[in-house]
Amino acid sequence: MGVRVQVGILDSGADVTPREACAFEARDDGDIGTAELGPDRLRHGTIIAKAIEESARSADFLVAQIFRDRPTTTPAVVAAGLDWLVDKGAQTVTMSFGLRADRPVLREACMRAVAAGVILVAASPARGGAVFPAAYPGVISVSGDARLQKGELSALGPDGHFGAYAWLEGTDETGRPRAGGASFAVATLAAHAVLYLERAPRATREDVINYLLEEARYQGPERISSNGDA
Repeated sequence: MGVRVQVGILDSGADVTPREACAFEARDDGDIGTAELGPDRLRHGTIIAKAIEESARSADFLVAQIFRDRPTTTPAVVAAGLDWLVDKGAQTVTMSFGLRADRPVLREACMRAVAAGVILVAASPARGGAVFPAAYPGVISVSGDARLQKGELSALGPDGHFGAYAWLEGTDETGRPRAGGASFAVATLAAHAVLYLERAPRATREDVINYLLEEARYQGPERISSNGDA
């Protein structure tokens, strides 16, 4: 058996067979604690984990459930889930969400993870301002890129800003691929990182970024024409 890469899913849960899983919640007294692990009602984390697993069979999942019935939670809950994943040995963590405001508790948790050598991959919208945790130093940010085919990457900017294929399996009522957005672009890039970490388990963030740059089909952002088309 080859090297099993420890992949942290920081999300709504995931209906996969994880090595370990734990749920986190904010209690009435303001403290953050663990909770009974529930099913992935939103299916968000499951889709991300399955997409990674499809391309990277070496993924060994650690699941931190921070969302329940709605895709909302507190920065402190996110930070607790991330700290737990780091403590359990995650080599890379997917964070398919974004906050508009910088929160110290989340920033500090990301800094601890980066200092521990964990590869953090976070969603960043293709349009609009910065979101967190994608905008934190040391975090690899990923946006959807309409130029790409399934499994492809693009290098959108310096220091770890990438584009990735971001569409779900199947088509919508018009016959077009179902939109997934930056959340699912994270899964595409994370799968590439897992495949690299399988061969180089001691790789640094810089090693991973250099590999992703080599894998990128395009260099630079999408060009928008005067009529709004890419």
